[in-house]
Amino acid sequence: PKSLPTQAPDHIEVRGELVLFNDEFEAYNARLVALGKPPAVNPRNAAAGLARRLKQDKLPGAQLVFFPYSVIYHSGGRPETFGETMLELAKWGFEMPYSPGTLRPYDFHRNADEVVDFIDAQLEERAKLPFGIDGLVIRLENYAKCDELGFTSRAPRWAIAYKYPAMQATTQLDQMIEQRRAGFVEIRDLKHRPRPWPEWRA
Repeated sequence: PKSLPTQAPDHIEVRGELVLFNDEFEAYNARLVALGKPPAVNPRNAAAGLARRLKQDKLPGAQLVFFPYSVIYHSGGRPETFGETMLELAKWGFEMPYSPGTLRPYDFHRNADEVVDFIDAQLEERAKLPFGIDGLVIRLENYAKCDELGFTSRAPRWAIAYKYPAMQATTQLDQMIEQRRAGFVEIRDLKHRPRPWPEWRA
């Protein structure tokens, strides 16, 4: 939002992440290729590059979405829980990465077993999301408990990032370019040679 309602605290710092949705990423790459530019490798790299880019650049742009994940209350007014903060941000007009099948921008679980079940369930839903994720952040709900635990020298004791295994896919290799010592370059057509790699080199 361009402005906050009058009931918002006077001085807050909203932290979050810029996200490039998958369909916007594909459209952005199509615009780059049409201009003869190399496409972006992945949405995360593209979002970082777009955020750093100057307005004077003549390269095509793309729509980035800001998802908040925390608020620093510099002038007071902090609610009791993280969930209340997120619901408040949603009321103020911030975009939220709502969990599939819920009406809340977060999921609350009461014990470790529930957290593990949610991690497994989200791994299955990961490919259905309109944007890429590489894991989840698991944190305490109650701010008073967070204050008790405090921080280490590098990170909070009340939150941890859980990373999923890298996504894997199968691709077909159509050509292979081999450069020999004398500088000779040979392009091998692999479409019609469905033999194991050791036989190709023979």
